[in-house]
Amino acid sequence: MADLTLEIINDKDLLKLFNELIPKVQNRIIQGGYKQAGKIINDQAKSNLLGVRKNKSKTGYKGFNSIFKTNSLRKPTIGAKVGLSSKVGYKYRFQNFGTEDRQYKTSTGKMHKTGKISATHFFDDAVKQKKDEALRSVNQAITNSMNKTVRKYNK
Repeated sequence: MADLTLEIINDKDLLKLFNELIPKVQNRIIQGGYKQAGKIINDQAKSNLLGVRKNKSKTGYKGFNSIFKTNSLRKPTIGAKVGLSSKVGYKYRFQNFGTEDRQYKTSTGKMHKTGKISATHFFDDAVKQKKDEALRSVNQAITNSMNKTVRKYNK
């Protein structure tokens, strides 16, 4: 069996290494940590939506895997925005928040009712369920991102 050396880095050493990096790499490390923590909320929202969606939907749930996004916030703030994408996700926002009774006037002057969408709050519930877990995992995610960067530059 080959000899294996293991170097344990404590928080002071990690902070010292972090301060030695250029700001661009520091921001990349922090953003990577926030994205990993935001993925926890997205995964819960996805499972909540799978539980409430109906079988005979007119939308067909197209683009289901691409609607949940975790975007990095750029300067002047650092963080991540967790939510539904705007390209396909706008349909799912209607399902999350619901709508009132919708109607429009036809050419004959009659009102045509198109119905309403009842709110399921699948995303709001996911945030309530996993917010604390995501906040606790931010530090661990940033540490993992830092270790990945250190390994990358030590090659």
